[in-house]
Amino acid sequence: MIKVIHTADWHLGQTFFGYDRESEHRIFLDSLRRTVSEHNTDLLIVAGDVFDTPNPSSSAQKLFFEFLLSVTRDNPNLEVVITAGNHDSGMRLEAPSALLECFKVHVVGTVRHLDDGTTDYERHIIPIERDGKPVCLVLAVPYLRSGDYPEAATYGEGVGAFYASVLATAKEKFGDKIPIIATGHIQTAGAALNDGDRSERIIVGGLEAVPSSVFDKSLSYVALGHLHKAQRASAARENVRYSGSPLPMSFAERDSVKSVCLVEIPESEDNFTETKTTAIETPDPVRLVRVEGDTRHLDELLERLASFEEGKADELSPFVEVTVGIFAPEPMLRAIIERALEGRKARLTRIEAVIAKTEEKDNEENGIQDNVSVDLRRMTPMNIALDTFKRKYNHSMPESMKKILLEIIAQSQKTEQEREA
Repeated sequence: MIKVIHTADWHLGQTFFGYDRESEHRIFLDSLRRTVSEHNTDLLIVAGDVFDTPNPSSSAQKLFFEFLLSVTRDNPNLEVVITAGNHDSGMRLEAPSALLECFKVHVVGTVRHLDDGTTDYERHIIPIERDGKPVCLVLAVPYLRSGDYPEAATYGEGVGAFYASVLATAKEKFGDKIPIIATGHIQTAGAALNDGDRSERIIVGGLEAVPSSVFDKSLSYVALGHLHKAQRASAARENVRYSGSPLPMSFAERDSVKSVCLVEIPESEDNFTETKTTAIETPDPVRLVRVEGDTRHLDELLERLASFEEGKADELSPFVEVTVGIFAPEPMLRAIIERALEGRKARLTRIEAVIAKTEEKDNEENGIQDNVSVDLRRMTPMNIALDTFKRKYNHSMPESMKKILLEIIAQSQKTEQEREA
């Protein structure tokens, strides 16, 4: 039996609404190291987005290399395959490859071409060995950018052609009597996206998602990255999976259970596509809390905010998002909410103001539509005036009127500053 741990989308170095997440990542990586050891794992796959940016901080890189050192030291027979995602710099990720190979860590971040201009498909084939003999193959495919895949009518067809060529090259060299695992960092058609998580929607630069049929049915397992929800790529493909991200990337994931995939693959050539996949939950070190209310019951909202534990907020204190229904502009609302959380073990991430449902008559008089969501950071006097004008008259404010209004606002702000001085 070949045991594989599949994970992806670590996003090391990420900040969450400006808050550093290194402590959360360190807790996850310590847990992953223990999981690898407890299950006597043969292969660890990281399917892209190791880092949150192409130019990660020194502390994020240090955390990454410390993990690789500890997990390979604790598990001398472990092999590790890492591919680049759309957030990674493939070349930067590959830079220490020669050194990492000494620790059985294989990194594939880019697609390269041979001297004759053809794609070097063989470099994407990594044999996983036991006692000097290959027991399975990994088709290590990173995030495919324009120019990486063969020319085709659609992105999906180009990606499919790339995978077919890598698989054909692998079978030509190693035969078809060995389990084969493929990796990918991609969005498949029919997979579930998380509401409010913009990073999932920039994959492939706006091109369509690919069908799960691009992955040949002879593959024992397909380890995917990019989507942050753990799931099958399609209902019909049990062994084509997203492991999901180890940390929630948005408040849309506040109730989701995070995990890594344990994949068990038979070594017998008669049934090595009959894999068993088990989700292993990862720690949830920081809670994401959404607090909702409205300004007509502001005291109740403030009481809920004041219910957080007293003390100084630290790197493991809950992230808090506040959604408030408003019935008129509330310029002091943010300050009121911030004061309510002072001296509490809670980290305020954002305040969303939603224009609340009122009586129809009130709406008509004020020119306000029901259930319109706005960000308090955008609630400047000018923005409020422009928005109200457009809703009431169904067209944009004339430039001449904008100019006059800007002059009035500027003079008002100057007068206020002089008064405070």
